[in-house]
Amino acid sequence: ARAARYSTVEQGPAVLAPHACPSMCSRTSLEALVAEQRSIVHDLLSQTQLLELRQDRLTQEAQRAGEEMKSLREGHQQLLKDFGNLQEEFGAARDCLTGANLVSRPALDRKLSRRRAPRVLQTAVEDPGLSLALGHALGVVGCMRFRETTRGLSQGLGKCLPLLKKRMPPDIYVLGGKNDSSPALATVECFSPLHGEWRAVPPMTVKRYGCAAATVNGQLYVVGGHDGQKTVASAERFDPSLNRWTRLPDLLMARSRCAAVAARGALHVLGGRSESRAALPTERFSTSTNKWQALPPMPLAPLGCAAAELSGFIYAVGVNADRNMIVEVFDPVTCRWSTVAPVPRHRFGVAAAAVAGSLYIAGGHNGQKAVAELERCDCNKKGHWELLPNAPNARHGSAAAAAAGSFYLIGGDDGKSLASVERFDPTLKCWVTLPPLPTGRFGCAAAVAWG
Repeated sequence: ARAARYSTVEQGPAVLAPHACPSMCSRTSLEALVAEQRSIVHDLLSQTQLLELRQDRLTQEAQRAGEEMKSLREGHQQLLKDFGNLQEEFGAARDCLTGANLVSRPALDRKLSRRRAPRVLQTAVEDPGLSLALGHALGVVGCMRFRETTRGLSQGLGKCLPLLKKRMPPDIYVLGGKNDSSPALATVECFSPLHGEWRAVPPMTVKRYGCAAATVNGQLYVVGGHDGQKTVASAERFDPSLNRWTRLPDLLMARSRCAAVAARGALHVLGGRSESRAALPTERFSTSTNKWQALPPMPLAPLGCAAAELSGFIYAVGVNADRNMIVEVFDPVTCRWSTVAPVPRHRFGVAAAAVAGSLYIAGGHNGQKAVAELERCDCNKKGHWELLPNAPNARHGSAAAAAAGSFYLIGGDDGKSLASVERFDPTLKCWVTLPPLPTGRFGCAAAVAWG
């Protein structure tokens, strides 16, 4: 009776008859189970075949590697043999030369030492720690100059220069100006952001206030100004590494209250006032030819201006004859001027510098009093001006500089000559008071350079 309940499929498993008990497995489910098991077996066989192929490939690669290793070992042995032969031949040649008194043993040793020294030196200076320590000892300028004198150290010192510049920010030089006791100053003060100290450097050859300064290729340039009696056209250059001034050809036009900017490897002087109050051309000084070139003047002819370089362009801020505060942009490649959004709060005698891709202007005089306002313009975003926290002291006729990612505001006038110095941190948006100038002054110029 039990056997009658099942039927057998030829070459297949037993399945339930149509009248079978519902609790038993159906024929369809059993067939599906068998198919699934067959699929699993097929997959296992395929994977086994793949593993066998991979094993064969690895075995072949291991055999080839063994053959290559054997060949390398034989080549190494041959090199050792050849090197031994060379040593014997060199020894025999040396004995013949010294025996014939053609060359002395000490002279030969000296020659060998000179030939081996560059290779030994190169191996030693590949250590970045050694190059960095040497760079710290030499300073940024010393490191750049030392690279030019030795091929062995050039690569290692070149790699550590960017890190050195971050760890050792440039010095800030404050030049000229005037104060309550002197109508024009030739003194130059240097501030080290790293050590937080001021030091004196040799004075300029000409007293001047309302002058302009900029750094080109590590050299400090100062131009124009007023010597207390007349507007001057003189220009001079300071080498921080030699601590020495050099007179340069005069400007094409004497001017004061001008701005100087380094752009594309050349010095540019723009704006300012002359004795005749005529519009002044922009001037470019070539450090290779030592000559001045006249370029188009600022279209709106400000009475005085401050300027900075951003992305290869020169941004100049000043007040024109209509007492409007304007911003003009000069392209050193095309030698063309254009304008951007004006400054919302008008004032004259501002200081300007570029920090982290933005133009900063600070201080100034609004016609009634000196102000402490600080504004920033991201010139790549349609010239939008942002008002930032005021400086601790109101002032006009101050100098500004950018170093180590910060904006420095130096000296100025609030009814008397100021010696105060402040630093603005763009990240924290706060001011920090620094050691004051040894000599208070306004109408001074500032520039940064590694000493």
